[in-house]
Amino acid sequence: MLRVYNPPTDKKSPKELEQRAKFGLVNGELANFREVIIQGHKDKYAIRTLSGFMLRNWVQGVYPYFTVDYSKLNVAAGPLQEVSDVVATSELASTIGNLTWDTTIGLLGISSSETDKLNIVTYNAITKLCVMEAVADRKKSSGKSGCITMS
Repeated sequence: MLRVYNPPTDKKSPKELEQRAKFGLVNGELANFREVIIQGHKDKYAIRTLSGFMLRNWVQGVYPYFTVDYSKLNVAAGPLQEVSDVVATSELASTIGNLTWDTTIGLLGISSSETDKLNIVTYNAITKLCVMEAVADRKKSSGKSGCITMS
């Protein structure tokens, strides 16, 4: 008996190439956020869960010029409400950035608890560097807005 090797065929249809490009882009970008996502979701399989959602909702543009919308990436899960009205400013001559946010939460405008912790995730898309910085408390200043300076 003689067996003949038939190499697999890779059809590479336009639709398949488009899907492969999306899959590669999503998995490559999510890898940059891996540690932050695992910590924020408290689940070592969170990357798998997020990748399907991100394939459908994160990728923008047409093949082969895909981009991703980082604002749709959910790096944490849980019952706490997200911080709202975040404004980021930076100084062009230095690496210093300022973040301000609204400290009121809830539908009734109830202020956040003094014990709430705030983690700020920053990402540089050019260097592919993701950093999470813990802030001592969510309500960093009195009144309705918080502010920190990062360098």
